[in-house]
Amino acid sequence: MRLALLVVLIMLCVGHGWAEEADTAASALVSLQNADGSFGSEDLGSQSQVYTTARVLAGLLYYGEESGTALKGIEWIKLQSPKDTAALSEAIKVLHLSGRPVEPELLGLVEYQNTDGGWGKTDGFESTTWYTSSAIIALGPFEDYLDSRLAGGEYLLKEQGADGGFEDSALITSNCVYALVMLYDTTKRDEFALAALGGYQWLNNTIDDEGVWDSTTSTGNAIIALGALYLLTGDEDVKALGDRAKEWMASSQQDEEDALAISWNLAALTYTVQVAPAQSKTTLSASLTQDYVFGSDVTRIKFKIENRGLSNMKNVSLLLSVPKELNAGINKTSFFIDSLLSGRSMEFEEVIQIPDGAVAGEYPIIISGDAISASVTLHVMESPLIFEISPTELKSDEPTDFKIQITNIGDMGFFIKNITPVVDGGWRGVELNSVQVELEAGSSKSAALFSAMAPEERGEYNVPVEIEFESPELGERKISSSQKFLVGGGVPSGVLKLMLYGTLVLSVMMLLNLLLGYDLVG
Repeated sequence: MRLALLVVLIMLCVGHGWAEEADTAASALVSLQNADGSFGSEDLGSQSQVYTTARVLAGLLYYGEESGTALKGIEWIKLQSPKDTAALSEAIKVLHLSGRPVEPELLGLVEYQNTDGGWGKTDGFESTTWYTSSAIIALGPFEDYLDSRLAGGEYLLKEQGADGGFEDSALITSNCVYALVMLYDTTKRDEFALAALGGYQWLNNTIDDEGVWDSTTSTGNAIIALGALYLLTGDEDVKALGDRAKEWMASSQQDEEDALAISWNLAALTYTVQVAPAQSKTTLSASLTQDYVFGSDVTRIKFKIENRGLSNMKNVSLLLSVPKELNAGINKTSFFIDSLLSGRSMEFEEVIQIPDGAVAGEYPIIISGDAISASVTLHVMESPLIFEISPTELKSDEPTDFKIQITNIGDMGFFIKNITPVVDGGWRGVELNSVQVELEAGSSKSAALFSAMAPEERGEYNVPVEIEFESPELGERKISSSQKFLVGGGVPSGVLKLMLYGTLVLSVMMLLNLLLGYDLVG
């Protein structure tokens, strides 16, 4: 009994994004695993215990439990060689979820299919809608078996009652609705959608005043089927019916005598098969830390993907597309998500370095995946600040005081917080000054920037300059540029050395001339 209630709680939590409650319930459920890896009582019989164990493990895997609990249970299932169609179907689901090969089991399930398109309890047994819908759901993720699923779907259409139900059972009707929604999502054939809606009408007509069908198991299966149908149709009446049953499930206390029935379907709600693409209820949003930038600026794009569907998402790829003008400024353009649980979200962030000299304009940036996308617009602007450092023609042997003239050509005021010239590469005696000025739109101001002696070698020198500024409209920003200086004048060091060597040689020759009487100079 305790095991059944815990599973039901996880079903509800996973399906509706109640992460905290799911964590608690999953921890308790893990503690109830049998020593051999299975779940449930051996009194159920081997095939029923396989079914029970597989449903529990599927729920745990969808929840995100990938510890030894799941591994041990999977190994137990692999040893059982299930023959019962329902048990085999559940085994296929859990093996597929865990990434294990399932080809032998798939072939076995397909071999059980009868000539009327349906499945029975096992090979050679008469077809029923319960076993047929279970097999269709198990084969859902495998495209190679579409023909088998379609034949099963045709069987369900023939067996549906005039009132929309299947075998006058909420458990079976909800399972069939689930399978029909999957078939419609794959084929877009209207007859499958209409049959699923007929099943919904039957469920709507048979729910009791408390919001429950005949058992916990039936109610759990119905909640999943209605959730799948809501994803497909967006019909708020469908959602309301499922929510009504969910509230009963969350608040009720089950009778002990229901334990056997519940144990056959322990994970009825945890298995949130992809009956409709989770992307149909998935949101993708994006934002920039700075929408308006200048050349050489750095901004960050942040995007968030949120799974609002009832299905868990697997193997999601996202692509970040930027205009070619910005390609050089971004390192990563693709993102991969192994798994995103129902009700959960995931956030990413990527730095974009705006190339120096980027042309002003609007640049769309798009993040996209399968059937989902989001976009932002990056505005690259002309720099509102221009500057000139003087003097620019220098002598290498004279210390110089440098001033900066900075002009605001923009239409808003700025506060200049700091100006940093990168004065290295041979500059000597460098002393930087702190520069902070207020610049109204259209105004210009000058300030002492630094003092230094130019490099000894003549030539052209480029000094990078970074300006930090802020405004109420743009916040704190930086722009970078550079200033060229021409070093000439004075005596170049190479020439000076040559002159010194020449003078020394001449002096020695004159001294020898005086001492020895030789005319070495003349």
